[in-house]
Amino acid sequence: MGLWTGLHGHDASAMRVRVTAVTHIEARVDRAMTPGHAVVRGTLRDDVGNPLTSTHVAISFYEGAGTGAALLLSTPSPCSTAFPEPHVAPDEYVVDTDQAGDFCFEAALAIERGTMKLRYRGDADREAAAVDIPVDLGVPAVVLSFDPEPKVVSLDEPELVVSVHVNAPRVPKEGWRITLRDERQHVVGAAAVDQDGTARIPIQTRELAAPGPGEIAASLEGAPVFASSVAAPVERHARVRVETDLPSAAGVPEEGIAFHARARSVRGPVSSGSIEARLGDLSVGAATLQNGEAQVTAIFSSARAPTMTVMARYVSAAPWWEPGAAVPVTIKIQTGGTWRRVPLLVLGIALVAWVLREAYDWRLPRRRSRSPSPGPAEVAPSTLQLLRPLSAAEGWTGHITDAHDGEPLNDATIQVFLPAFPNAAETGARILASATVDDAGRFALRGTFPRGALLRVEAPHHADLEQPLPAPSELSIAMVSRRRHLLGRMVAFAAREWGPSYPGREPTPEQVARRARSTKDPAAHAARARQIEAFARATEQVAFGPGDVDRAAEATVLALEPR
Repeated sequence: MGLWTGLHGHDASAMRVRVTAVTHIEARVDRAMTPGHAVVRGTLRDDVGNPLTSTHVAISFYEGAGTGAALLLSTPSPCSTAFPEPHVAPDEYVVDTDQAGDFCFEAALAIERGTMKLRYRGDADREAAAVDIPVDLGVPAVVLSFDPEPKVVSLDEPELVVSVHVNAPRVPKEGWRITLRDERQHVVGAAAVDQDGTARIPIQTRELAAPGPGEIAASLEGAPVFASSVAAPVERHARVRVETDLPSAAGVPEEGIAFHARARSVRGPVSSGSIEARLGDLSVGAATLQNGEAQVTAIFSSARAPTMTVMARYVSAAPWWEPGAAVPVTIKIQTGGTWRRVPLLVLGIALVAWVLREAYDWRLPRRRSRSPSPGPAEVAPSTLQLLRPLSAAEGWTGHITDAHDGEPLNDATIQVFLPAFPNAAETGARILASATVDDAGRFALRGTFPRGALLRVEAPHHADLEQPLPAPSELSIAMVSRRRHLLGRMVAFAAREWGPSYPGREPTPEQVARRARSTKDPAAHAARARQIEAFARATEQVAFGPGDVDRAAEATVLALEPR
């Protein structure tokens, strides 16, 4: 507060005191939406916050720090009908405050940077006030920002809500709107700005462009002051579903089994990427999509099972196409032509010879000598060794160990069974007896079994051993791991296919795959080369993978071994 005193003579009773209010001017100048224009707004209040209404405020503009002459001014206009009409002199505006002590007008301004000076003359009850305000119309009065910034837009969702924050301190926001546009400049959504500066704009995703990279830009409309638009790069994603004409197909796996597949998204056919057929964790075929269609040929080796299931899945060529769930396709295994029956014929002859051998008890003399270590072209098998004969009452006893480290296998089982000759009526085997091993890997079997009975030893992570049941005796059985068995099968295959190409050492899966790719006649051998490479890659993945190799993993790899 201000204090004024006057003394008349020396009479203290003649002293008079007048108290005046201190006044404050708050103001800002912002760049207007109209090019070259500025919006001036401010408030005049006393020191306790009461508005000074219907009061004149003089405003002038200067270049630089305001030490030169005042600039010549253009005709102003009030921001709205709620504000009094401003007055203009050649170098000064005079505005009246409204009932809230506020003033606001817009006018063309010849400078972008400088100084705005505001003056209030005061009156008998209020002190004069003055303030100098820097002018910088290069700085936007309103700043827009995404909260949060959109990055990935799922076109599978019907609606996306984008939130935009409008930073405009002490500026009323009535009638302000945020409009969103995409990279095509299509309007995709709009919403009003709340007084807290937030606008939540819903977007119907059907209004957006196709999957791929794009942009969402936000702009401010309905505001007297300028605000730069803000843009965010986005990726529009869509999930791809695979469809097949039939849930099953049939054919000879080595010759290739074809099935038709389609790729669809919420936006229709997908022409990017490919359809892959997988058998377990292994790829057995793929085809590139054309107009959303693909003819996939799965190539793998026949298995004993009458059917196998391959999974048809979408393989994306761009990040915005998201693979959906794989679709199962049941493959009915068929036998090939006459030449494919030759191995079965040979097997039948061998079975007949073995039966005759048992019937006539033909026995060939055996030479007891240590077997040489398996060479690169051999599959190191599990082995059974007879330690000493036993009586029929004693039966069969022995121990089962790991062939690599000699440690006992305490998870093995041993069975005696009668095989059934393979025909349409009977495909199984009859188990006659079985036993498990103890912690030391030891077992015992007793019983009387007919001629033709077989002995089978199984362990979760070791290759099966199967051979004719010997006479009662004490046995030593060494089991080879499934991991090593798979590597041995691949080595033996490479030796049969190309001969001793790696003398003195075993080829790696990578070397086998590389050899398959380097065939000199791709047109004639492309299909087989793909089979060999798939087999080598599968062997590498399973045999050198971090997990245990169980029966299912072994069977999957062996199904890919070319015949």
